[in-house]
Amino acid sequence: MRSPSHDLLPDPLHPAARLAMVVGFVVAGGLVGALIGMPLGFTLTELEATSLAFLGDHTPFPAGWREFVEINQIVIGVAAFGVAPLLMLRLTLARRLFGEWRRKRFGAAPVVGLVGAGALGIVGFPLYRALIEWTARLLPHVADAAWATTHLTARAAATVNRFDTFAHLLLSVLVLGGVASVGQELTLRGILQPTLSRWAGGRAGVGIWLVALMSGVINDANLLIAYSVFAAAAGYLYAWSGRLWVPIATTFILNATERAHMYVLQHAPRGGAPANVAARGWPGWLIVGSALATSLLLWWLRRYLLAHAVPLASLPPSLSGRYPAASDA
Repeated sequence: MRSPSHDLLPDPLHPAARLAMVVGFVVAGGLVGALIGMPLGFTLTELEATSLAFLGDHTPFPAGWREFVEINQIVIGVAAFGVAPLLMLRLTLARRLFGEWRRKRFGAAPVVGLVGAGALGIVGFPLYRALIEWTARLLPHVADAAWATTHLTARAAATVNRFDTFAHLLLSVLVLGGVASVGQELTLRGILQPTLSRWAGGRAGVGIWLVALMSGVINDANLLIAYSVFAAAAGYLYAWSGRLWVPIATTFILNATERAHMYVLQHAPRGGAPANVAARGWPGWLIVGSALATSLLLWWLRRYLLAHAVPLASLPPSLSGRYPAASDA
């Protein structure tokens, strides 16, 4: 598949150099975010640093732990996946090119396309949960090893993802989910995907699936297949539309649906559920229906978004693909 997606970033650098810069800036942004977020979290929650020093497998998490983690997630997420990538592009692209890229990629997207992309996160959710459960059965040893080596992290995640009130759920969806969705799509779809596609000679599918697999690998073992599949869907949405708001809508709504699902299970009469709860009790017809509805919606979105995409003819030469691919550089 060849599409305009490799033209979504007017990059004068070789893809290998751009990839190295992305990693460097994201890591540096994360470190700066941690340096800001940790003291800020301790100050706002009045949590003592010594209370975390001896935190073991059976030690209760201290009061203020959840708020401390949420503050750090927000600050580190903004610094590593928001400020750092934009700063990198601003420093390495000409002012005019950076301005054009920012206006085009974060410009207004068709409302119908945004609604359809958001609906994808809802109609595809049963399929998403079924893929997680299937992965856990397919790779039990990998999942067990991941659980054993990250038990404290998983226990901490279960504590953070415990929604005591509906207001806390809304705050988690709007703030944590919003920061994660925008930062993830900016870095993965906005920068890495077109860079890898350009390195592959303009083959958009290569960049889309490489970034999707990277997204799955860096997440929990049980999310490997499910996250890769839906990350690929987000990648195609970006390739078809040229607007970052479209994949952001899918990622945000899928994330919100996941958190709402956890909230319902946690407050069901049968008791709470861990953060990584499996799809339980869902009939096969619902999962098959979700897969069919997801496929049909993607088919329709492809037709609609390509018809309403940012036309390459309206872009300046450097943004319309008239620059050499990596193999020609």
